[in-house]
Amino acid sequence: MEAVAKCDHDKIISTRTNLGLAFYYAKNYADAEKHLLGAAKDARSINDVKSEINIYGYLCIVYCDDNNIEQAQRYAEEAIRIAENAKLNKELITALINCSSVMNQKRDLSSSFKYLNHALNLALEIKNKPLTGRCYLLLARQYENAGNN
Repeated sequence: MEAVAKCDHDKIISTRTNLGLAFYYAKNYADAEKHLLGAAKDARSINDVKSEINIYGYLCIVYCDDNNIEQAQRYAEEAIRIAENAKLNKELITALINCSSVMNQKRDLSSSFKYLNHALNLALEIKNKPLTGRCYLLLARQYENAGNN
């Protein structure tokens, strides 16, 4: 409660995010959602765009695991929109990867490949080797799973 008294928004956002993740790991998706949405709202209130994007990524995972694919897609696409508007390339790549995962779970492989290829092209453009490698790995796995060895 000390963070609340001092109005330390970063600590509040971090604490709510961690609490949401703890509930997620306990498979308590309703409470995970509640705390992550609260953390996202707090991040938005102070224009902490990077935190908001990351929290939307966590929500995407929660919704996928809870078989709420439409909500997962909604937050994945919102993270993409925010990252594009803020011109945050690394966060955009991660959001594109998350959206690809959602599309893959929906069995929309065409869209999944589209998002992954977009992420790869952007990672190559900004010369980010770890993200480039991650995109290649995910594409290879996706081709393997699709039967396109």
